This record gives sequence, structure tokens and C-alpha cells, in this order.
Amino acid sequence: MAKFRKNELSKKEIEELLLDFAVVLANIKQPKEAVQFIRDLMSEQEARMFAKRLKIAALLLSGKNYSEISQGLKVSSSTIAKINAWLQEGGEGYRLMIARLKARRNNEQCSPDIHSDFPSIRRRYPAYYWPQALLEAVVSSASKRQKQQIIRAMEEMREKDDLFQRLEVILRRKL
Repeated sequence: MAKFRKNELSKKEIEELLLDFAVVLANIKQPKEAVQFIRDLMSEQEARMFAKRLKIAALLLSGKNYSEISQGLKVSSSTIAKINAWLQEGGEGYRLMIARLKARRNNEQCSPDIHSDFPSIRRRYPAYYWPQALLEAVVSSASKRQKQQIIRAMEEMREKDDLFQRLEVILRRKL
């Protein structure tokens, strides 16, 4: 995932980029749209990483200990500690998405107004944490047919990664 150097963009430009990104995420209406966007936005490994972060947060909030989480998700203690630190510093974004996932699983309505608190969330959390929550929410709310489409899309992501790796090998040979 590309990183911006602080001296390249102004604070206002960065805020505009993050706001545009949040608007794009908010405009995704169907699981298929989300999968298409995620497939274009990140690699399969990055998507898995985001999904794992959300699961780690949910497990921490449910009272699981580091050892259980580490063994169950095959992640390091330092990764869990980083997520735990984010939860301790605020964690409103994680808590909101996890509450919505639980509500959806229980067929309950859960709709806290994120728009009224968006500026504080945007200041506290980098926008690149949002896709993981979106991916988890989309997958959990998908029908059986949509989940099959998601699985096919994930398989296409693997093919895309393989293609990029082969192209990179070819390009490096040409240099």
C-alpha cells in the first residue's frame, strides 16, 4: 500500500483525499460492488489483513486473550497489541462496525449516526482502516448467491496477483 510523505501534500489536500475516499465507501450499495472495488483497491493479502484486524478487534472486545486470538487467526502478539492500543485510544470506528455486524447477524436494527461524529473519527483514524470494516459488513450481509460471487471474485484476485507477479518478473528481466 502506497504511503504519502508528509511534505508532498498539504493538510487540506490530505483531508480532501480522505473525505473523497470515505464518500466512495459510503456510496457502495451492494456486496458485488464492494467486492469489485476492493479487488481493484488492494491485493488479496491486504484484504485478508484488513479483515483480520476487524476480527481481532471483535475478539478483544468479546474478552478473548492474546493467546486465543493469536492461535485462532495466526497473527502475532504485536499485531494484537496494536489493535488493542487503537481500541484503548478510542476505537469508535471498530466498535461501530462490530456492533453493526452483530446486529445484522441477529437481524436487529442498529444504526448509530456516524455522520454526526465523522470529523472526530476521521481525525483519529486513518482512512485505510475503513475497507476492512466495509468488507466484513458486506460479506456478513450477503446472500448465499452473493457470497458465491464474492468467493469467485476472491479467486480472481488470486489470479490478478499471479498475473502481476509474472509481469513483474518479465519486466525485471527486460531491465
